[in-house]
Amino acid sequence: MEAERRSRRPSRACLFLAALACSCPAATAAAATTSQAFNTTLLDDPLEPIWNRLDGLSTDILRDFQSMVAEIVETTSTSLEAKLQKLDTDVTTKFEAINNNVLRRLSDVTNQTSRMDASLQAWNSQYLTSVRQQIAASYQEVETVVGSKIAALENKVLEHINNKIASLMSFNLTLPQHSPAPSSSASSSSSTYSSTASTALSAEDSQSIVNQLNAKLVAIDAKLEDLADKVNAATSTLSTINLHVAKINDMDLDRMAHEPGITGETQAGSQSCQTLVDKVSELMDNTQLSSDVINELENRLAEMSKIPTNLPRDCSDVHWYNPSSPSGVYEVFPTLDVKNSVSSWCAMGDLSQKESGGWTVILRRRNTTWGLLDFNRTWDEYTQGFGNPGEGEWWFSLDALHALTYRQPYEIRFLIHDVERGSFVAHYNTFRVEDEGHQFRLIVDGFSGNISQDAFKTKHHGRSFSTWDRDNDNWDKGSCAINNGGGWWFNACHYTTLTAPFPTSNDRNARTIRWLNGETWLVLDDVTIEVRPNNYALRFNAHNFE
Repeated sequence: MEAERRSRRPSRACLFLAALACSCPAATAAAATTSQAFNTTLLDDPLEPIWNRLDGLSTDILRDFQSMVAEIVETTSTSLEAKLQKLDTDVTTKFEAINNNVLRRLSDVTNQTSRMDASLQAWNSQYLTSVRQQIAASYQEVETVVGSKIAALENKVLEHINNKIASLMSFNLTLPQHSPAPSSSASSSSSTYSSTASTALSAEDSQSIVNQLNAKLVAIDAKLEDLADKVNAATSTLSTINLHVAKINDMDLDRMAHEPGITGETQAGSQSCQTLVDKVSELMDNTQLSSDVINELENRLAEMSKIPTNLPRDCSDVHWYNPSSPSGVYEVFPTLDVKNSVSSWCAMGDLSQKESGGWTVILRRRNTTWGLLDFNRTWDEYTQGFGNPGEGEWWFSLDALHALTYRQPYEIRFLIHDVERGSFVAHYNTFRVEDEGHQFRLIVDGFSGNISQDAFKTKHHGRSFSTWDRDNDNWDKGSCAINNGGGWWFNACHYTTLTAPFPTSNDRNARTIRWLNGETWLVLDDVTIEVRPNNYALRFNAHNFE
């Protein structure tokens, strides 16, 4: 209906033409009249007829015209609304896109900031760890140097005092063998003089005795003055040592203030230094050599003379003094304390090549009936040692290892046997175990041998010792000692562990006693670890060929 109505509706052009056509006869008639009567008044508005004609149009045409105008307005309004709605949609879409882009950029910046922060924290942690390791190494070196200097000073002071006492005690006063009193009628039974000598001391004899006494007193005074000078020099040296000890204590306090986690690590060195200083101080408290002081020193010298001077510290000392000694169990004294001996198996090597001996066996494992000894022991047991050397399996002692290896450079040798692949050897020319205050930290370097991988240093150098009751490893998910069994210098966790249980099968991935060799594990059924002073063979040969 709407389309039909629009088809009948005349256009605006048609209406205008129709109005012109309707007005043409009137205009023609008016022109004819004008030609006849020139006095006729012209119309004011030449379009007046058109307007009059338009006024006479029918209401249908006007209604259609109004409808057309209303439709045009409606169409235009709808079009404008659609365009506004589209514009609003486009603006909203653009805004959301911009907002999403800003959020994405913000998220990227946040992630980059987080990564940078994590990287900075990791770098800071590594730097602090490196600084702490350098400080610990420097402190250990200072502690070793100061300890050796103080020990040398103590030995020199004791030796000097011993010599002086021996010199003082060596004075013997030789007197003429006369009777003790002038009134005596008989000569001394030990006299060597003639029986015809006078029973009274002559003036010449008296003068001789006086002169001899004076000479002896002058010599004693000179000795005392010399000894006093030595004591004063030693006192001055002691003051210097006390100054260095004070500096070390200040360093300890400063480190403890900046690193609260360090507790007993820095105290052991200062205590050992102070102990030595106290010993020296005891010897220098009295500068006057009174009779009581001399008696005390004589008593101490008598006690010291009872202590053997050739106590073997390890098997290399036993071998050094007696190269023909067979392999076996010997008593050694790692701390040089006669009351603190350690039974040790000494591997004396081939008698035809005597420089091959002198090894102290610190660990022995033999898979006899799946192991003779349980190595899943406590911290104290590993510290003191356990087992019976020469009778199956044993562990030497962490305390004894520290006492040996901190005094001089040591080497270590691993003799291991795989259940299927045979024997292997790993050798390191640097081996040291720090004290218990440093959790018996391992220092190892200089690998050689027929094993393709340096598993011991790569994974375990610088690590503290751990047991099931003392977790010092670097594994944050648990305890390596509990997970693998036995005590060891675990990291997180190991490339080698030689105190673990023996294997019950050929499974090379089981948690057993093993050594990483390239991409696979060596599964072991026989292990020997032995140590001796570094370059011992060269020194032994040089000593015996002199």
